[in-house]
Amino acid sequence: MKKFLLMAVVAVATLATSCTKDESLIKPTQKPAEQTSEITFNISTLEYFTRVYGSGMQATDLHWAVYDHNTKEMLFCSETPTTMNGLTAQVSIPFVNNLSYDVLFWAESADAPYAVDWEHATFTYDTTAPLKANQESYDAFFCYHQVGLVTGPISHEITLKRPFAQVNIATADYATAGVSITQTKVVVEDVYTTFDLRANNVTGTPQTLTFDYSAMPDGEVSVNSAQYDILAFNYLLVTGEQSLVDITFGYKDSSNNEKTISYHDIPVQQNYKTNIVGNLLSGGTSSVSAKAIVTMQ
Repeated sequence: MKKFLLMAVVAVATLATSCTKDESLIKPTQKPAEQTSEITFNISTLEYFTRVYGSGMQATDLHWAVYDHNTKEMLFCSETPTTMNGLTAQVSIPFVNNLSYDVLFWAESADAPYAVDWEHATFTYDTTAPLKANQESYDAFFCYHQVGLVTGPISHEITLKRPFAQVNIATADYATAGVSITQTKVVVEDVYTTFDLRANNVTGTPQTLTFDYSAMPDGEVSVNSAQYDILAFNYLLVTGEQSLVDITFGYKDSSNNEKTISYHDIPVQQNYKTNIVGNLLSGGTSSVSAKAIVTMQ
């Protein structure tokens, strides 16, 4: 039965690709049209349009993979990404009738530092190069969708969500603190590096992750009607329940002097945004535990 299922699905998957390890399975043959049904997926991440940082606009490469619903074995996946336009896309996939399927959708930037294991429906950081702070290209979205039993053509509405917590660090005193910041970095304790896209949660052991120096972002964050100049933002893999992390924020000024500020017990949660705001630059020594306003959205 397993062999029949694989061969039947591969036969209709004209987009079947190298992401399956056994290339011998990909031998498309003609099948009577009545044995297959095309399902259309209308995909969006529209809920993120209102965010200045974390808008999702750089996550334009949409990939997908199809799994047997019962065994969870990957059957085939997209050969090339579908382009997300305005945070929306439409994908049509042919399925064999009277069989049940799941589909994983994953949207990322072409420059995202993630390695997706399609066979096991997980992703992890690609550590071949150092991670950098303040990278919109690190944003990504997913949905693991149970299609169920296929009996005919139908449309499904898919809403992608972020597997990360987004953390913004922003200050109200940049213009008065007497410092000109060129680069910022963030070190976060007790975060994860691997995410199970099927189970919708982090896996492995929490660790300390460094997002190294990069150019300070330009723009503002609004919290409770007040405006703050953004100093750093990052995307963190954390649990689906609220948890606490310690964050060390570092910056270099125009003379290349480095200072750090520590923030303890910062609440974070998957698919939420945490803002650390206040008069963050005024006074203090080269390493201080700063008092700040922390909000979650």
